[in-house]
Amino acid sequence: MSRSITIKAEIKSLSILKKVCGILGYKFVENQKQYIDYYSSKPCSHAIKIPSARHELGLVQDETTKHKTYNIRGDFDYNGGLPQTVGSNAWKLMQKYEEEQTKYAAMLNNHICETQILEDRTRLTIYVD
Repeated sequence: MSRSITIKAEIKSLSILKKVCGILGYKFVENQKQYIDYYSSKPCSHAIKIPSARHELGLVQDETTKHKTYNIRGDFDYNGGLPQTVGSNAWKLMQKYEEEQTKYAAMLNNHICETQILEDRTRLTIYVD
């Protein structure tokens, strides 16, 4: 059964997303114009391949925003493997993206960012001079 959804992710930095994909063991495929869904291929601007999943994630440009941002599309049917790897509604991917985006912003402002991996979460501490 198909469970295709669009997640309003507001991805602003493809370079940060590429880094996150590498950290998580996913493959970011720039300019791939179709992603694999339950029934067929669907249009996208870029795709993310998840090694342990049959389905892929597609990045689609959000035409409703002033700045260039991307949303995530995917088929989150349990049998396709996405919920088990990226989490339902891609929360694992988005959590890591937000973490890396915060670290990058801290670095741009010459702040020190300390990361602690805890049992059920990641704690970022930003030191401002």
